[in-house]
Amino acid sequence: RRLWAAVRGHPRPEPITGPIAVRLALETLGPTYIKFGQLAASSSGFLPDRYSIELSKLLDEVPPVPLTEVRRVIEEDLGGPLETFYAEFDPTPLAAASIAQVHCARLPDGAEVVVKVQRLGIRETIERDMHHMRMLTRTLEALIPVVRLAHPTRQIEDLKIQLREELDFELEASHMERFGQIQKELGNEIIVVPKGVPALISKRVLTMERLHGIKLSELERVRQEVENPEELMIQAVRAWMQAFALYGFFHGDVHAGNFMLMPGRRVGYLDFGIMGKFDEASRERILRYMRAFVRGDIHGLLEPLKEMGAIPAEVRIEDVEHDLADLYAPFFTSAYRDIRYEEIFPAFMRKAAQHGWALPREFNLLTKQMLYFDRYAKALAPDVNMFMDPRVVSFLYETAAG
Repeated sequence: RRLWAAVRGHPRPEPITGPIAVRLALETLGPTYIKFGQLAASSSGFLPDRYSIELSKLLDEVPPVPLTEVRRVIEEDLGGPLETFYAEFDPTPLAAASIAQVHCARLPDGAEVVVKVQRLGIRETIERDMHHMRMLTRTLEALIPVVRLAHPTRQIEDLKIQLREELDFELEASHMERFGQIQKELGNEIIVVPKGVPALISKRVLTMERLHGIKLSELERVRQEVENPEELMIQAVRAWMQAFALYGFFHGDVHAGNFMLMPGRRVGYLDFGIMGKFDEASRERILRYMRAFVRGDIHGLLEPLKEMGAIPAEVRIEDVEHDLADLYAPFFTSAYRDIRYEEIFPAFMRKAAQHGWALPREFNLLTKQMLYFDRYAKALAPDVNMFMDPRVVSFLYETAAG
């Protein structure tokens, strides 16, 4: 690369470090592998920081597809020329990810929208890649028995389910509408959810209202321009927790790019492709688990875990209780500033793999979002323990009383 740059008279290129090489390799392998990179980047504590930081570029810095492909998908799905539906359409994507990219546009009535357009042929590519991954994990489980403790084949199946949901933009639009309705029912007026444009929604095209604000990825701007971000964080986390605790339905991808502080002291949630869903029995178990956690009742955590089928029959329950007490001790003995969620939750997952605990997909998804919120809270509300502060979790006891 240096020689080629010298011959062409280009500036000397930056060296390719290990993290950059991994990111480039995942980009080259394609969308499914990019998705793995995104999951790794957002699972703080599992990778060294230099890898997590570099792989986080895969969240919205994936190489975009050309406008000709975007136009083709829109015109095939909506049944006419692009210009029929959008008075203006920005050819430069606002963001590009592994499954889709987003363009700003304007409707004929002047309304500002964003248009999420699926990558051409992505469904077939993902199905093929998932087939190969499933074959690989089954082979590894057969050849290396210890690998089975991590349940890799089940992890692949969970990812396959998640990706199939992400590929259905009509489903995403219904998720968006339901989450917004839940917030209205809860009276959370500060929470803003984009409204879809029903006539311009298909399996591969999602047109929705454009929200303006400051994304949490722009922390310096947030600190400078948002008055009392601590209170907004408390309201936003409470609204998210209420949705899953009271309705069994929660946003499953609240990374900083999907979370926006808006004018008028409001909070916008974006991107509803990944959602967590609990049936009524599972929701009740999670509620009991949360109440026990907030009380510091380690023994009270065990029954919900057993009912979830998370603890194999051959595992001694006393060992599980000892491990949980050891893992969660910092929550009850340390100042909030000293609690390292990004270390505790990955340690929990490693312990689960070591003992063969079979944690449900939604439980893992829930844990991942708590890592995100902890990261934001440490930056914007460092004195507030978002998962134990009464202003956030008081509704748990109101629910119990009800």
